[in-house]
Amino acid sequence: MTIARQDHPHWIPEAWAHLEQRRAERRAAGITFLPDWCVRQDRRAAAARPSPRTLHVEVGRFSAWLDGPDITALLDAVGITERLRDHGRWMVPADRADDVMSWAEWRERRIVTCADVDR
Repeated sequence: MTIARQDHPHWIPEAWAHLEQRRAERRAAGITFLPDWCVRQDRRAAAARPSPRTLHVEVGRFSAWLDGPDITALLDAVGITERLRDHGRWMVPADRADDVMSWAEWRERRIVTCADVDR
């Protein structure tokens, strides 16, 4: 349902004139995106959402356990062939954990967290 501007309860021609001018400028420039308030609202919502690209590493004495999405592709990119699937998580040698963390943080822009464990 569309309401004509003059029937809108807050219709004040002077207040709406800048909107009409902005729409005309956009049409003349060939810009077809959403109004500013929609774009700003989407940007705020996107900034508030946490990134799904995270990596949590638990480092033990000899092994490190990796939690996060798409770990196999990460290990392939780093070039780690010494890996083992352990209770639903990937396990790599502890001396290679820093390579994985630095690659994930620098190259893939993941949020990396690390914890020491005693196992």
